[in-house]
Amino acid sequence: MQIVLRSNDEGLVRLTNLLDNLLESAHVSSDMYANIVVALIEAVKNAIIHGNKSNENSSIIIDYTVTPTYLEFQVSDSGEGFKQEKVPNPTAPENIEKEGGRGVYLMKKLASQCEYNEKGNAVRLRFDL
Repeated sequence: MQIVLRSNDEGLVRLTNLLDNLLESAHVSSDMYANIVVALIEAVKNAIIHGNKSNENSSIIIDYTVTPTYLEFQVSDSGEGFKQEKVPNPTAPENIEKEGGRGVYLMKKLASQCEYNEKGNAVRLRFDL
């Protein structure tokens, strides 16, 4: 299934509404619910700010799959992409006070799998139930 969001706060509201309905119908545990919501909000915020440069005329596409054993989401923006290996580790002592890299770090920690496409403008997050 797919949902298309605008690169603005309204898009984030639509995302949270979708997740509320989807995760309730999938009977996701409260811990997993929190992991999915935080990771997807980070992915969409990164798409809005970094991928689409906060251009409200740009869209974010979320493709998602729901099965009895996992939920999978792919968040794609229309940006030029990035190289995830160039994102600093926010837990390294020299980066503790820096702002960058926290969203990518959180997504990797909260999802069962977190993979970017080669271009770096789409992230696939899988959550094993």
